Amino acid sequence: MTAADGRVPGYLGRVLDSGGEPVATCFQVALGVLVTAWHVLDDLGMAAEDAGVWVDPLGGGDRFAATVARLDPVHDLAVLTCATGLARTAGALTATDQIELRAAVSVTGHCVFDDDRTARFLNAPGEWAGGTTWDDAVPVGRMTSTAVLPGMSGAPVVRDVD
Repeated sequence: MTAADGRVPGYLGRVLDSGGEPVATCFQVALGVLVTAWHVLDDLGMAAEDAGVWVDPLGGGDRFAATVARLDPVHDLAVLTCATGLARTAGALTATDQIELRAAVSVTGHCVFDDDRTARFLNAPGEWAGGTTWDDAVPVGRMTSTAVLPGMSGAPVVRDVD
């Protein structure tokens, strides 16, 4: 077991592959309800309702079992449920259209470097870049940051407040 790192919000977790290796990020929106990106589960071959997934706290701690409850491939969302859950729940969610252009935002998540280094998590500060619509049908929000890395998929964008 890895000791918990107090710099990481307790509502963040890591999605693990079948070998127990971290591949992406998730976050808890209600006790025992986690959200990640649909493409993460699809890449793992677990994008099916009732599929079993392993998760552990991003800041450190024991892994636990979760179950895929809902999938929305169009919006790239997946909902997992679990009996154990993470230590905390994310605060209120905000519609992306309510965030002003160039607001300071950040993403904290699992990361994969392109060399031999490893890090349990990485903070990626950036700024809100507004919205767009994918394929003339799916509205999405965007942020810019030079620090976002593979593995951060599924992490929430957090508005930085002074």
